[in-house]
Amino acid sequence: MVQQLALFSAIEDESYALCVETLTILSSNRPKLFANFSNVYKPNPILQIEKVNAKNQLVEQTRVKLSTAIPLSNLGDGAELNYHFMEKLDKDEIETFNVNNFIHETVANNRNHWSFQISDIPAAGNNRKLSNQTIHESVLQSSNGSVSSFIDELGYVNDYQFITVGVKFQFQSGVIMEIYKIWQVVQKDDAVSMKLLTKDGFMVKAMYNVNKSTDIESLNSGSQLLLKLKVDLRDYIDLDIPDRKCLDTRLNHLD
Repeated sequence: MVQQLALFSAIEDESYALCVETLTILSSNRPKLFANFSNVYKPNPILQIEKVNAKNQLVEQTRVKLSTAIPLSNLGDGAELNYHFMEKLDKDEIETFNVNNFIHETVANNRNHWSFQISDIPAAGNNRKLSNQTIHESVLQSSNGSVSSFIDELGYVNDYQFITVGVKFQFQSGVIMEIYKIWQVVQKDDAVSMKLLTKDGFMVKAMYNVNKSTDIESLNSGSQLLLKLKVDLRDYIDLDIPDRKCLDTRLNHLD
């Protein structure tokens, strides 16, 4: 479990190169390209699931997420990639990436490690300067059929899928900053396609993870680091808090 402090923003495609150059200087590290496939599940509607706990308290059902890394060799069709690769991603389909093959080889056959994640809705409060969200995460090492069986036994069914491709900056202070694009994965019959949801721009996320919610010193330190970064990037990237409902994974939200 981690307590994640975060700020969010967005930039236009034309700002990407300058943004990477700026963050390279601020972080003193080169950007690292990453790609993830995520499958989000919801409780199976045909099952009767208790909505109260042992103390007779109401418990809201939430979605869960399984994520796995997409090998960069898959994206580049075997070619070596760097952060410039992101400048070419402005269409629904990634030209060098065969999503059908990836879904079949990795998802259908469960040939990978998966991150299993459950997120609480961010803390409420009118005076908050940062998003503060509890994230429960563990790693699943899969074999054929193990992930699908695991999800079935939990009583969950598929809800939606998406792909994230971007660059990541690791600051020496512990702050992590990501610039990325998101594609919805659409499966119809046996055909799989992609739809770019972040056309003409990139999502930006700055975050600081604290292992324990009771570690007040680290929470305060992370808050100060993120707020300083916000000031350093003012008039260029407007880092701010999104509506907390945007990060709400409860079942009755985003129906």
